[in-house]
Amino acid sequence: MQEIEAFASRREGRGAALLRSGAVVAAILWLSGCSMSIPGFVDPSPTGAIKSKTYPFAEEDWPKAEAALIAAIRSDAGDDPAQWTNSASGRRGAVAGLGVRFQRAGATCRVFVARISDEGAARAVQGAACEKSGEVTVSDAAPFKGL
Repeated sequence: MQEIEAFASRREGRGAALLRSGAVVAAILWLSGCSMSIPGFVDPSPTGAIKSKTYPFAEEDWPKAEAALIAAIRSDAGDDPAQWTNSASGRRGAVAGLGVRFQRAGATCRVFVARISDEGAARAVQGAACEKSGEVTVSDAAPFKGL
C-alpha cells in the first residue's frame, strides 16, 4: 500500500510540473502574438509600410517637390512657403522651412512643414530635409500633429 501512495505522489508531482510547464508555454505563445501601443514610441504609419526615399511626396511629384524643399531649406525666416505643382498627377503643395538651418553629415538641413493637396483633399506633413550637392534627402517625415 505504501508503494502505491509513493507512486501516486510522484505521479501527482510530475502532473503538476507538466501543468505548470504547459501553462507557461501557453502564456508565452499567447503573449508572442500580442502587441500594444505605447504613445510616443510608435510610428503612426501603417504597419509594414516601407517609406520611399521621396516620402511624404509621391515619386512622380518628387522633381517638383524637391525644388520646393531646396527653396525652403535656403529661405530666410519670414519668407513665403515654396509652392510646387505637378499637372500630370494633379497634386500641388507648399513647403515652409522652420527654425534655423543646421548641419548634418556635411549637408545643410532644416525642419519643414508641407501641405500636399490631391483633388481637393489636403494633408499636412512635417519632417527634416537636408540638401547636399543639389540633392535633397527627407527624414523624420510624419503627419503634422499641429500645435
